[in-house]
Amino acid sequence: MFISLIVLAPNAQSVENDQGPRLYADRCANCHGTTGEKEALGRSRKLHDMTSQEIEEKLLSYQLGQPAKSMKDRMKSGLTTEEIEAIAAFATEADN
Repeated sequence: MFISLIVLAPNAQSVENDQGPRLYADRCANCHGTTGEKEALGRSRKLHDMTSQEIEEKLLSYQLGQPAKSMKDRMKSGLTTEEIEAIAAFATEADN
């Protein structure tokens, strides 16, 4: 039993790591660019200038219903904590 858990752990981690690019492309890239190089609608910060923690905090605030006037509902809702972490990790590593 212990050995099977060790074998499954790396696979679970790679699945989580694979979420970032997919979620970013689906929810962020249209406005923020492929590497977070754009100010969405000319009003937001460039994602590649933000830390992972700053991105996570912003996405979490959207989940709590705090205003995001320019974001479409699909972009700001329905993300799990793990998905938010995956997007933030990808966004801060995308231009490296």
